[in-house]
Amino acid sequence: MLNKTELETPEVHDWLKSLLANVDFEKWALLVQLPQISINKVNPASAKNRWYFAYPPQGLLYVSAILSARWIQTEIVDLNFNLLSELQSKDTVKQDDLYASTLKNLEEKDTDVVCLSYMFDATFEELKKFITYIRSIKPTVCIVIGWVAATANAEKLLREKLADVIFKYEAEFWLNELVTFARWESDDIPSNLSF
Repeated sequence: MLNKTELETPEVHDWLKSLLANVDFEKWALLVQLPQISINKVNPASAKNRWYFAYPPQGLLYVSAILSARWIQTEIVDLNFNLLSELQSKDTVKQDDLYASTLKNLEEKDTDVVCLSYMFDATFEELKKFITYIRSIKPTVCIVIGWVAATANAEKLLREKLADVIFKYEAEFWLNELVTFARWESDDIPSNLSF
């Protein structure tokens, strides 16, 4: 990971431009809220009794508003809500069934960007499975990860090639800056970026 001074070198600038060269920021962006607990660790009885939290994906709603202001259409898939909703009528949910809504969006919208909200370290294995699934469908998609656990684990996520870009802390303002950079509207690299 680089600090602000290291980000300002021509080499880093050119490398980030090349990374984003195949990302069309004029298309759709898929925004995904991951389950807040691993699929294989969810207790169906607890889910039926609503013991798990089903918060709205507030951060992704903010990201959607920022991208919409830049004329980028978004779709939010809340896998946490989908999982808990499915468990109201079933005892198990298969990973592929849960991810089907994401697959549908990837195929129909032909997106180049998938933004993930990674909140809790405990869901790291779920994050890996989901990214592996996404990459099996569309290997060239640009994976952008943000939120608390992404901030704390940026180096690990990059080392394991789970993300192309990581936003540390809040991403709303900086995602706008990244779009500006990718569209050649500015040469300024967002300072809270890891790639």
